[in-house]
Formats: sequence, structure tokens, C-alpha cells
Amino acid sequence: MSPTTQTKAVKSAFHRGAAAAAKKKLQEEVEPLAQKMSLYCRLQQESSNVLAQDVTRRDKMLAMVAQSHHPNVSHTLDPNAFGSGEKVDELLAQYDAFFAQTPVTYEDHFLRFSYATAAAIMFDEHKVAPLARRGDKEQLVYIKRMNELMDEWLKPMAMAMQTQAAPVSPQNAPNDLTAIASSGSGDAVTDAEANTLLNSPGDLLKQWFVQIFNLSEDDKGVWKVKSLTMKDDGRFEYEVLLADYDATIVVTMDELRMLMMESRLSRM
Repeated sequence: MSPTTQTKAVKSAFHRGAAAAAKKKLQEEVEPLAQKMSLYCRLQQESSNVLAQDVTRRDKMLAMVAQSHHPNVSHTLDPNAFGSGEKVDELLAQYDAFFAQTPVTYEDHFLRFSYATAAAIMFDEHKVAPLARRGDKEQLVYIKRMNELMDEWLKPMAMAMQTQAAPVSPQNAPNDLTAIASSGSGDAVTDAEANTLLNSPGDLLKQWFVQIFNLSEDDKGVWKVKSLTMKDDGRFEYEVLLADYDATIVVTMDELRMLMMESRLSRM
């Protein structure tokens, strides 16, 4: 090997080593952020499922919180409503101490839902956003890790739901949600597509729908699944948000499948 070739090989190895070190450093920086945010999201969703068992009671309690104007539990997407940056670490520590307790009553779950919502918004604004603003690479690594953690959490639910959802024949089953999205040109969701969504709770919770059958001419019928709850008997119930009415309804798996087949996918 000539000296020139040796020099190029050394430089190439150096660059590969530097790139690997930078990647590892970024992953180590992202990991605690993704772990903490996924925790807040899981706690919020778990307690949301409990609250969905009595939506009237939940909505009354939410109204009381809104009327109290308490800055640290106010249901708003404005992170500044939860206090200034100087107080973030102090507030997050208080929330984390509360989350260490196991909720027992409906009120416990309401508080955990409220605090987890606030904590997630604060954490995203003051801890995650500075990393994401550094560049696309940082943002993509964080999103990828978050998706992995949330998919891991949702996997047991998906496995349980597969025993309830109707089997999908190989001839008619789309391979993934991309196939569903690309196949629709305003057409209603098919039975096979509905079962694919039911077997993928993470994707189902992200999807918006537009009802196209059994509606009046002026009604758009925009809706999405807000949360899902496993009942004591192993069956699932779904809280559906009706965007046009700013209201929610609770439906069974069969009712949700029927609603999906009366709707098309939305790209909201």
C-alpha cells in the first residue's frame, strides 16, 4: 500500500470513527429525553382511558379546572401557561414525585391525566425543543426513539386486539397503513383496511376520518379515535372525538369498525 493510499485509509477510518462517536453521543443525549416524554405520554393515556369510563364526570372536572385558571394544570397547548423556564425543573420534579404514586380513585387518575398533560407540554418546550432546533438529524433521532418506545408500550394492546378483530385474508389485506392511505381516493375504508387499523392501535390513534355515509348534506363528520380502554372482560372500548360537535362518544370494536367503513381516511 502506497503512502498516499495509507493516508486516505487512515483518514477514512478516522471519519468513520468520528461519525460513530457522534451518533452514539446523540443517542445518549436523546435517550433520557425520549424515556421521560414517553413516560408522560403513557401516564396521560392510561389515565385518559380510565376517565373515558365516565365522560360526563370527566368533562365536569375538566370544566372546573378551566374555570380555576390554575397555571400549572390549565388545559392549554401554550407551554408558557405552566410557568417560566426558571420554574420548569422545580415543577417537573413535583410532577414526577406525584407520578411515583399509584392512582387508585377516579380523582387520582384525573390528577395524573392533568399533571401528565402539563408535564409533557412543559418538557417538550423546554427540554426537547432545544435539541430539535439544532437540526433535522437530532429531531429524527428523537422521533425514531419515541416511536420505538411507544410502539413497545402499545404492542401488548395490539396483540390482545388481534384476538378480537376479524381475521384479514392475505388476498385482501393491505401490507401497512401506507397502502391504506395510498389506496383511497375518497372511497370508504374497506373491511380489510378497518381490521388492519384495529390491529395497529398506535396508527389508529393518529388517524383522522371523514364520515361520508348517513350524514346530512352540510355535515362534514370529521372524527378520530381519542383513546382506547381494555375492559375487565378483555374487550375494548374506544372514545371517539367528533370534531364538528367538540364532543366524544364511546363505542365498541364492532361499532368502530362500522363507523370506519362509513368513512374515508383524512390527511389532516
